[in-house]
Amino acid sequence: STALTILLSARSSFLPSCLARLRNSMGPISGRRRTSDSYAARPRAADSTGSKAVAEAAWISEIFTNDWPARTYKKFSSMASRIFAPPLRAFDLQLRARCRSPIVLTDASTIEASRLGHILTYCYFLLKLCGMTRSLCIFVCLTFLTSATAQRSRLPGHIIKPNAGDLAKLNVYADNWFKLYINGKLIAVDSIEFMPHNIISVEVLPEYPMTIAVMARDNADAITGREYEHTQIGDGGFILKLGDHAVSSSDWKAKCFFFGPMEGEKPPVRHLPIPTDWFSVGFDDSGWEAATEYEEAVVRPPRPFRDYDFEGAKFIWTSDLDLHNTVIFRATVEKSGWQPRWDTGTPARRIEDLEQ
Repeated sequence: STALTILLSARSSFLPSCLARLRNSMGPISGRRRTSDSYAARPRAADSTGSKAVAEAAWISEIFTNDWPARTYKKFSSMASRIFAPPLRAFDLQLRARCRSPIVLTDASTIEASRLGHILTYCYFLLKLCGMTRSLCIFVCLTFLTSATAQRSRLPGHIIKPNAGDLAKLNVYADNWFKLYINGKLIAVDSIEFMPHNIISVEVLPEYPMTIAVMARDNADAITGREYEHTQIGDGGFILKLGDHAVSSSDWKAKCFFFGPMEGEKPPVRHLPIPTDWFSVGFDDSGWEAATEYEEAVVRPPRPFRDYDFEGAKFIWTSDLDLHNTVIFRATVEKSGWQPRWDTGTPARRIEDLEQ
């Protein structure tokens, strides 16, 4: 292994020169015999230090990438001493530097020709084996990937996957915060509770009939009903557009669950318990009031609001934009004749569903 390491790493003088000599001595390669004139015409090392060995290195690639002629092991052995002997002395220092247990080479005659033949033959077949190993690895990887892809593509015949064309854009703005459910599933939550006001825009896979439930909240203190260090009374506002079929309007239902501040009353605020299933599809909102529409100039949304599509949607709240702080909206959107293009089968069970 030490000798093999030395042979494969010797690129400056020893290996390029030896392989070039080997090429010339072995006769025809790729159907042509190299003559002494052609050998003399190729680049040669000017001295024992191998100052022109870089030019010799070009011959290595050609030797190892072309199929060697069928040569017997005996010929490798007989040529070994003559091919390897000239640069051995110059290579002695490299051997000493690379071997943990230095090999002293004082005379080329001490190296047995058969041993060098072993080394040379092993080098050749090792390179061939490496090439075969790479091909085998590529084949195995491709086989595995093809099998995995085929396994994933084997879906039941009735399964049709939805794609990007089935999605609808959802744009929502609330003063100051909101949480939105569609058909009982949490879809979007405002990432900023107070300031600055922002617009949430996400893609939604719509299914009709669609039950939309939203909790919107102004940033009022739960005890005083005021904001900004209990010095001001805030106001609310909410607007939504989902695709081309769902927009906020007075057709929605609304109910307030946090009132205040109410002058002359103690405490100045009033809280109603929020039903735990307020976002579910079957929740009864028949007793709720209709949402109240407001003009954009009253709600005063921030400038980025105009960069989003809210065409056809109205700002809504309950009847009191200032004193009603936590409001829940609900709406059911129908789309006549709608049928899902996709069919993903029975919905997967979630751990939270099993815990109920």
